[in-house]
Amino acid sequence: MRCKHYFYFGENVQRKMESDTLGCKSWELLREEGDEDFSIEKSVEQYRENCGKAVGYGQSAKFISNLLKKYKYNRVASLGIGKGVLEWHLKKNNPELYLIGTDYTESAIRSLQNVFTECDRLEVFDIKKDNFKKLNTDCVIMYRVSTEFDYKEWCDIFTKMYEDGIKNIIFVPTELLNLKLFVFEKLRHIRNVLLGKKDTFCGYMYSESDFKKMFSGENRRLQYKIGEVIPIYRSAIYYLDHS
Repeated sequence: MRCKHYFYFGENVQRKMESDTLGCKSWELLREEGDEDFSIEKSVEQYRENCGKAVGYGQSAKFISNLLKKYKYNRVASLGIGKGVLEWHLKKNNPELYLIGTDYTESAIRSLQNVFTECDRLEVFDIKKDNFKKLNTDCVIMYRVSTEFDYKEWCDIFTKMYEDGIKNIIFVPTELLNLKLFVFEKLRHIRNVLLGKKDTFCGYMYSESDFKKMFSGENRRLQYKIGEVIPIYRSAIYYLDHS
C-alpha cells in the first residue's frame, strides 16, 4: 500500500514556494523561513534548546544509540539530516561517537555548521547520485527520509548501497502507512483543496510490506535482511544487515 503525501507549510511559506512539489529550493526556503519544525536556528543556544525539547527525537535516538553500542559501531553517517535534531541527541547520548551528517542542500549544511558544533563532519551528499563508499562509515542511518523518493527510486537506492559496500543500515520511515492513515492523508488533501489552501506534494508514504520489498533491492533478490525491529509511534526502527 502506498499513497501520495501532501503538506501545508503555512501561508507565508506556501506563497514563496516556486513549485507545487517539494524540491531543493523549497527545502532551502523551509530551512530559512519555515516554522520551528523546519527552520534552522541562528544561534547555538537556541538550537540546543529546541533540540532538547524534541522528546520524540530523543526517544528514537536512545533506541538507535543502544543499537550502535550493541553492534560496536563507532563511526556512523546519517543521511538527509535536515535540522539534525535526531543527530544532536545521538551525540548527547554518545559524545565519543564519530558522526557524519549529510544533506543535499548546501545552504542547510552551511547553516548547521554554525549551530550543530557537536557534529564531527557535515557535508553535502546526494543519496541518489553520490558514491556511498566515500562516507567511510560503519553504519548508515536514514531517519524520516522515506517520503523523499518513489518506490523504484528506493529500490535503486538500496541496490546502489549494497553494491557500494554498505554493510548495515538503520532505517526509520517517516510513518508506516495503514488504512487509517491512507484515508486521513486523502481527506486532508481534499479539505485543503476545498478551502483553497495550496499544499505541497512531498512524496510518497509506504506500508511495511513495501519497505520490506525495497530492502530486497530493485530485482527483489535478498540484499538486506531485517536484523531487528523496534516499534515506535506510527513507525519503526529497522536494523538491516547486508545479506
